Amino acid sequence: MHVKPDSCEVWVGSQVLARAQAVSAKVTGLPLEKVTVHNHLIGGGFGRRLEVDMVEIAVRVAKHVDGP
Repeated sequence: MHVKPDSCEVWVGSQVLARAQAVSAKVTGLPLEKVTVHNHLIGGGFGRRLEVDMVEIAVRVAKHVDGP
């Protein structure tokens, strides 16, 4: 994750990129078009790749870190 005042980048393995983008925009207060989600195409997730709770937590932490 990398949160800047005018953008947010998210790196995650997910099957629901739109949900990851939406929750990131909500947490940062940025419009959807300012949030970029990069998907990792790796391994199975046994259903966890349908959830975005970990994205929300990571973006909340990233807001307090100066860098990715």
